[in-house]
Amino acid sequence: VARRPGALAGYGRLWAGVPRELGFLLPTFPVTLFAFIVTASMFSLGLSTVVIYVGIFVLFATLYVGRAFGAFELMRLRGAGMAPIEEPRWPVRPAEGFWRSLVRPFTDPHSWLHLVHTGIVNPIVGLITWTVTVVWVTGALGGLFAWTLTWAIPDDRDGRAFEYLLTGTRADSATNIVFQLLFGFALLVTLPFVTRGLVLAHHGIARLMLARFRSEDLQERVAEAQAQVIAIFDR
Repeated sequence: VARRPGALAGYGRLWAGVPRELGFLLPTFPVTLFAFIVTASMFSLGLSTVVIYVGIFVLFATLYVGRAFGAFELMRLRGAGMAPIEEPRWPVRPAEGFWRSLVRPFTDPHSWLHLVHTGIVNPIVGLITWTVTVVWVTGALGGLFAWTLTWAIPDDRDGRAFEYLLTGTRADSATNIVFQLLFGFALLVTLPFVTRGLVLAHHGIARLMLARFRSEDLQERVAEAQAQVIAIFDR
């Protein structure tokens, strides 16, 4: 009994996050489809024109577009209430020259991971999570409110289900309505778990593909330690 208030509070917190999670999941398919069309078109154009060197610049732009869509996905996840994911720190070195600046994105693994996430992984995952979300929400609403349409739809006896239910001549009407209500209620009760799980799936994939590498943090710490040692000896 002592655990029940905590469980109810946790369930309430799950429900509190449902609006934000639906705000992430429901637009996911159009967002990922648009990102796929843009990046796939640009990448195809770049590959087809690389022999005349124009494709190099198109591919360069494609990698930056992939970065932009990756950053947008991380922003959407934060809006859904997920823990922030540390983005890669893209190096900006204007002094290294035009050609080195042009080549750098092609040698950066983060750029390719963002592009693969935008053009392949996220559209597939987004289609699945969007489909599950739409089916779950419409199923819950349809089950809970289907009885409001039952009275207006004639059946095979040229009557109305409400009339048969009142007269008792059609017992299956009540059974169907109860089943629909229970089905819709079950989907509604489990909706917070479903939306949280689907958003967590997107968050986990983004953490793998769009986040900063742990090795980069270690390299920065080593570089800072070396700089401090050098500063001490310079004194």
